[in-house]
Amino acid sequence: MSVVLVALGVIAGTALLLLATAIAFLVVGIRTQNPRILGVVRRFNRSVTNRAQLRTAGKKGAAMGLLHHRGRTSGRAYVTPIGPSPEPGGFAVVLPYGPDTDWLRNLRAAGSGVLRFDGRTYRVDRPEVVPIGETVLVEREAATIRFFKVENALRLRATEFPGESVPDS
Repeated sequence: MSVVLVALGVIAGTALLLLATAIAFLVVGIRTQNPRILGVVRRFNRSVTNRAQLRTAGKKGAAMGLLHHRGRTSGRAYVTPIGPSPEPGGFAVVLPYGPDTDWLRNLRAAGSGVLRFDGRTYRVDRPEVVPIGETVLVEREAATIRFFKVENALRLRATEFPGESVPDS
């Protein structure tokens, strides 16, 4: 019986060590904007985290929204979970990976997209990368911004669509 407990302790300790290492990797990558680390984190998010968030994002009461946008070269339709914060005239979005993510490059190239957030649908346009201190995020996300040393945010102007459907972006 004690061998089983020791084995379980080793497994639990190893799992905690791996989790702590992954969190440290994430924090260092975002704080330093290291392209290699950010690439790993983006790929993980694209294949794991984003897929999980697609189930609830955009629905009433969800913290995450769904951004519908088109590929800048392929024209393909994409849906990306983002964390918008309402501000006068639109939304602000924290950019922990910086302004060079694919979804943001697509949105900037198109000039507009469609955001499903809190059960409502918005046309978003005029995407503008601004210092995070110029947005509502500086108050709402202060601890996270300081911890990760996030400098930029995305400002989007928004117009609400009537009804539930998501129009072509």
